[in-house]
Amino acid sequence: MNGIVGVVATNIPYEVVAFSDRRLRPLIYIYNFPGLTRRTKLKGNVLLDYTLLSFSYCGTYLASYSSLPEFELALWSVKLPLEDGSFFNETDVIFPQSLPKDPIYGPVLPVSAIAGLVGEEAETFRPKDDLYALLHPTMHCWTPTSDLYIGCEEGHLLMVNGENLKVTVLNKIEDGPPRVERNLISPVTMAYQKGGVLASGIDGFVYSLLIKDTDYKVEDFLEVERPVEHLMFSPSYRILLIQTDKGSVFIYTFGEEPTFEKVLEACDGKFQATDFITPGNEYCMTLTQSGEVCVWGIEDGACVSRIYVNIQATVLACSPSSLSAAVGTEDGLVHFLDVRDVESPHEVHKAFLSESPVQHLLYDQRGMYVFVGTSEGHIFVINAKPSSSFEILGFIEMGKGILQISTVSPLETDIVEVMVLSPFPETRRSRLEIFSLPKILPEVSASFADERGRLRDEFIHKFVYETEHTLSSAVLNLQSNRIYGFCNQVPYICSYLLPKKVLDMMEENEAVDDIAKLEQQEFGLDLEELERLHNENEQEVAKIRNDVEMQNLAKRYLSEIIKEECWNSMAVKGRALKLRKEVVEVQSAITLVKKHHEEEDEEEEEDGTVKDTSLPNYMLGSLSTDFRVHTSLLSSQLELHSREEKINQIILLKDIIYKVKTAFNSEFDAAYKQKEIEIARVKEKNVRIKEIILDLELEESVWQPEFEDCEKPERTLVVESSEISAPRHIKPWQKAKAELLVTREMERLLLTRGPDLRRRALMDMMGGVLEVKKEDILRMVIPQPAFMVKPDALWSEEERKHFKEYEKKVKELNEERDKYRKSLETEMKKLQNSIQESTQNFDKHLKRLFERRVKAEMVVNQEELKINNLVFSLLLDEEISSRETFLNNYLARKQEEKNQTSEAIRKSREDLDMYKEHYDNLLAEDKVLDRSFKKEFSEIPSHQVDMLYKLFKRRPRIHKHKVHAETTSLVPFGERPGSGKLNKDAFAQLMKAMDDLDSINNMPEGLDTSVWEHFCMTRRAKVENEQKVKQKAAGLIEMVAFLRRRTEDDEKVQHEIEKVFHELILLQEDKVKFQLNLTIQILLKQGQVELENFQLMLDYSDAILINKVIIEDLNSVIRAQGQKKVASMMESKEVHKGIFQIEWEHKKMEMEMEDLNQKAWDIQMLFFSRDRQKYLSEPNYETLIAIQIGIMEQTIDVLDKTHKKNVENCKKLLKKLRRFSNQKDIANYTLSCNLREELVAVSERKDICNAMDNNSTNSIFFILGIGSKLTCEKIAKERYENMMRQQKLTKISKEQAEQISILQAEVERLRMKTFPALVQM
Repeated sequence: MNGIVGVVATNIPYEVVAFSDRRLRPLIYIYNFPGLTRRTKLKGNVLLDYTLLSFSYCGTYLASYSSLPEFELALWSVKLPLEDGSFFNETDVIFPQSLPKDPIYGPVLPVSAIAGLVGEEAETFRPKDDLYALLHPTMHCWTPTSDLYIGCEEGHLLMVNGENLKVTVLNKIEDGPPRVERNLISPVTMAYQKGGVLASGIDGFVYSLLIKDTDYKVEDFLEVERPVEHLMFSPSYRILLIQTDKGSVFIYTFGEEPTFEKVLEACDGKFQATDFITPGNEYCMTLTQSGEVCVWGIEDGACVSRIYVNIQATVLACSPSSLSAAVGTEDGLVHFLDVRDVESPHEVHKAFLSESPVQHLLYDQRGMYVFVGTSEGHIFVINAKPSSSFEILGFIEMGKGILQISTVSPLETDIVEVMVLSPFPETRRSRLEIFSLPKILPEVSASFADERGRLRDEFIHKFVYETEHTLSSAVLNLQSNRIYGFCNQVPYICSYLLPKKVLDMMEENEAVDDIAKLEQQEFGLDLEELERLHNENEQEVAKIRNDVEMQNLAKRYLSEIIKEECWNSMAVKGRALKLRKEVVEVQSAITLVKKHHEEEDEEEEEDGTVKDTSLPNYMLGSLSTDFRVHTSLLSSQLELHSREEKINQIILLKDIIYKVKTAFNSEFDAAYKQKEIEIARVKEKNVRIKEIILDLELEESVWQPEFEDCEKPERTLVVESSEISAPRHIKPWQKAKAELLVTREMERLLLTRGPDLRRRALMDMMGGVLEVKKEDILRMVIPQPAFMVKPDALWSEEERKHFKEYEKKVKELNEERDKYRKSLETEMKKLQNSIQESTQNFDKHLKRLFERRVKAEMVVNQEELKINNLVFSLLLDEEISSRETFLNNYLARKQEEKNQTSEAIRKSREDLDMYKEHYDNLLAEDKVLDRSFKKEFSEIPSHQVDMLYKLFKRRPRIHKHKVHAETTSLVPFGERPGSGKLNKDAFAQLMKAMDDLDSINNMPEGLDTSVWEHFCMTRRAKVENEQKVKQKAAGLIEMVAFLRRRTEDDEKVQHEIEKVFHELILLQEDKVKFQLNLTIQILLKQGQVELENFQLMLDYSDAILINKVIIEDLNSVIRAQGQKKVASMMESKEVHKGIFQIEWEHKKMEMEMEDLNQKAWDIQMLFFSRDRQKYLSEPNYETLIAIQIGIMEQTIDVLDKTHKKNVENCKKLLKKLRRFSNQKDIANYTLSCNLREELVAVSERKDICNAMDNNSTNSIFFILGIGSKLTCEKIAKERYENMMRQQKLTKISKEQAEQISILQAEVERLRMKTFPALVQM
């Protein structure tokens, strides 16, 4: 976690802490304490911060509350493990095995015992914060075993046992990833089949729930176009009937190739809106409330296609400019449909406008815009072109309850006029709002709208009109200058003309400044309406004034109630005292909240206390005796075993707390009175200090002590006039009265003043006083003589004498001033020191009082801790008693149940023995019939007897129909195996088959007919007896199973009884241990080790209490020995430190020696070349090197110039050769042209001289070939020579470049020789 920790919550039994961080999208962390290992991290949808966290009592849930903007209350399931890592067993409420064990505070009992329940309600009790999610059943179906499956709105599946009515929540098993966009919540219907159930939801799917024990798996069975409301199987369970919410009926047939057919098509509810699909007049569209959109043919009225919006729809409109339509919904959405293909319309866009329902949807005549009106009075403007993706251009705010929207969009204009009709219910009038939109609005919509998307009124030219009647509908004419409206109150259509002059004036008014702009209502000329509005305003003002007076009265009443309950009802009202370290420094307030503090010198304070008990303080468990409180009536903490003793002890401890608080309050009241006296004294002294400051003309502030609000809290209940920032409302009669009083006061002052001559004379002669006081010395001024305005040289002797007297008087006056000023400063300092001394003394006294208060708080906490321990022990005693009573009652009920189960087992065994006896008799009879067969037919030959015995053992084969078997496998509610009806049917079939065996055709040859009939009767009796034996065997098995179940129930009850006995024994042991092992409170001296909870040694069987003096003496001896050991260790440490230092210095010297030896060896092995010898022998080595460098640089410059000159020569030569080569090429070209002409001449001559012999012809051609060959060789040779010359020049330039680089390297080497180096060469 990074950042700042926010709110924190703890759970003490489970030792966990939860806290949130402060950042964007905060998280909640849960950690173990004190291990601080993270258990989990919770992430919600909170944006800014959490303000509260709280764990539930059982540690199962964590509640969180967030701040703005969500203000969200969330409940987290944070099931916390116990100390051993296991979780609390919430299923076993009677005998919980995983309760946390508290080794200090006694046994932890179940919540039923904590609640004090002892009856049957304790078996099912849950605490109020141990919440379970409530389920809302919506459907059910029965099973062949009389169990009940129930589907819930939350998506859970329940199974109710038909015998004991026990409810089990079946567990859902997920084989694959969860289904996306599936909604199995709020299931509608359910039908049982073998192995599970079929359930339908509101998402249009039928699911197959395969149930096995307490688990089930969900599989997709069938997809239907609408939500399914009813499912029903046929009697043979081969056909499933499905009905949708709109009334359509489907049939699903099971088999190797299942079929799904539609039987009945139904329309979905009543129509909400209709419209034609334009352009064209072949189709129209309808809209139902559930969101079904149908396309109908106009000629035949047949439904061409349909599409479902799957949401409650309100309005429909088709675009006149494109093959599209718009559908408005209750959720504030607009769905745009593409109807270019009427047989398969589909949704292309969806726009969310607001949370209020869409009530109006209208296209303008040219199909440029879509106007959408909502119930909140907003009209949204949408671009109707599909190419713009139906862009939202903005919205316009209108009045609520829009009745109609009308548009006019002529082809000759570039604007769309829109009129909106809305009612005025209070005035029984109607309001018409007209605005216009330009054709270019999609291009400039950003400038027309503000940051909220609202179109500005000045751009759309919005005007508002009112009509005298309540109109139900209104439209604009094509010229946009007249309105036609229909009124329900009068039987005619009203026509309203829009005044152009008024419109012009209103437009002119919009263009003027705000200070000169008129309101739109001022353009109305209805004086009666203005008077009515004026009266309404007066009534509204009176109503508001009355409401404000009632609110003020309610607030005053509430303040009186709060003052009475929270202040006047207090016996001792809370106050505070503040202290100051210095005169002008204010410390933080010290309130009456008492805090923990330890006294540094307890022994000195204990001398003056009252010791009226035989128990020492550490056994008493508190320091209450330091406040002179009698504790002789208290019982010892080691003797509080009975309930009455603990209750009496609690009452006495509460009385001690009251006495301690009373003692401290008396000391506080005394200090409070002393502060009042000190403040009065300081104020008296401050009066004189202010006079001195005024006389000395000092710019100093005087510290004036005052009581603050925390010291006098009753002042908070009084509201001063200076605290009210709002201007006071003065009534006219109060203002007139105040002015009259001021006038009368001025008249009285003028009459009492009288003549002012005496006062002016006194001011002129003696400065306004009759006697010069000592304080006036500082303000006295000796007037200068009149001659002092002249220069000194012009003064006479008499004037000089007067001047000396003047200086003497001035000097004496200044001396008097200084003496008086010093005396005033001394007096002021003395007063300030006195104030500071008294303040410091009071502060010291207040500090001692604070220490006393801290000690009083410590004593109160000690006594309250003892009270809490005693109260906890009483509560635990009550819980143990409740638990014991409940276990006894539960044992009695289980013993009674044990008697019932034992009686049921006895009766079952008796019935089983009797039934088994009948079964054995039937079995014996069957064996007798088998054995007596040969005796019955002893008169006939033996081979016939053997043949008849084989026929006697033969039984007929009963063939079951395959279709019947399949039907039986499908039908879950058929007859169970072994039932009476099935046995009767099987026996009838058997007898029918026996009739075939008894036929005369099956009689052996040579056998008498009477013998055959007797044989058939014997065999039939044998078969009937075997059938009875089978039925008895099946019944015997069922009775044995029934007896086994009753025996298991009896064993379970016996096990419960044994558990109750074991729990009672443990509870009695815990009760005895709790009553003997008391929790006592012992005072520990400050400085001793205090351990945290659950870390103390709990076995005190061999512990004793000893005097603390023995421990202190032993500790002093241990400390002395420890100091000696520490001194010895320090001495040993210093010795080891010296040894380490010497070893380090030795190693340092060895390393320095090795370094010096290495340097000597390097000097010996140093190689001295001629350059180094010259460096050592030449006195002016640097000058010599500089001369050599200069020579080398000159040489390099010469070489560079030579090289450049050679390069220029080579370039000129190369240029000359190129020119020569070009000339040769031209000559060669001329020769080749001549040669071609010669060859042509030769060929012509050859044609003329065909008669010449072949030798002369061959010789001529050979000569011509030789000539051309010689010319080519000459040209090639010249080119080769030029090439070789160029390569040679290139080679020379490379060699010169290498020489230059070598010379540069040599120059660099010579330059480096001037620097000394000790590198081996």
